[in-house]
Amino acid sequence: MLGGALALAALIWVAAFGLAALWALADFNGAFTAFHHMLFTNDLWLLDPATDRMIRMFPEPFFIDIAARIGLRIGGVLACAGLLGGGAYMHNRRGL
Repeated sequence: MLGGALALAALIWVAAFGLAALWALADFNGAFTAFHHMLFTNDLWLLDPATDRMIRMFPEPFFIDIAARIGLRIGGVLACAGLLGGGAYMHNRRGL
């Protein structure tokens, strides 16, 4: 029972992150902006390339690469959880 729940939860999260990844691939700036609006209540994350050194040091490709690396790591953890949960579910279902 617990294995099936773990596998289902991992599948749901993989689907949610998959949709977020598709959104980021189609419109990274929109996804990036929405992500920051969800997490921050101020606008200090908005940087101006003319006045802020950080945005010149870390241009958009840097943030795209970091987002991809984080997404792949989360996807890997969720895939492992899904496989472990699915394996436990199948093991318990067979009564072994």
